[in-house]
Amino acid sequence: GKMVLIDISGRVQSELDKNGGKPSTDPSVTDFRNDSGNVVTADDIAAVADKLDNGVWLVLSLGWSEFYSDGTDFAADPYINAWNHPGMNKAAVDKLIEIMDSKGIVINGIVADNIGIDSGESAIGDDDKWTNSWYAHVRLLQRGVKFVENATNLGQLAMVKNPQRCTIVVGAPK
Repeated sequence: GKMVLIDISGRVQSELDKNGGKPSTDPSVTDFRNDSGNVVTADDIAAVADKLDNGVWLVLSLGWSEFYSDGTDFAADPYINAWNHPGMNKAAVDKLIEIMDSKGIVINGIVADNIGIDSGESAIGDDDKWTNSWYAHVRLLQRGVKFVENATNLGQLAMVKNPQRCTIVVGAPK
């Protein structure tokens, strides 16, 4: 399907630059909490609302694929970053659902260059019991929205003159 691009890689990089370009597990060093503005927000979703239609793919260029995990230490790996990484915050998910409902549409899916669609904070939930965790997964999968995670090179799409003319082709590895 056609794609709609949200590119927050510049905001993410500015936050990483505070720590020499590297993520920190400490949000006081590099902050990717839901209220930080260094994640996909409701305003980011609202900014592309007019481009959202049935069957489009929402592509989230976060600039995070450079930290792709080698699986040696799940908790300390920069890709996971102790659940301090960008993604969609809860307000962005709610805004996307609001737009789909008001327009009577369902997007095909979301592509992200990260471990998941959710921000780290939304992934772990509201408390140490992971209450309300994986908010985007729960709210969007039940609406038939598909996810492609761990994508790479999404920053190249931001350099395309008219990214809305790009078509996303998703295949499954054998």
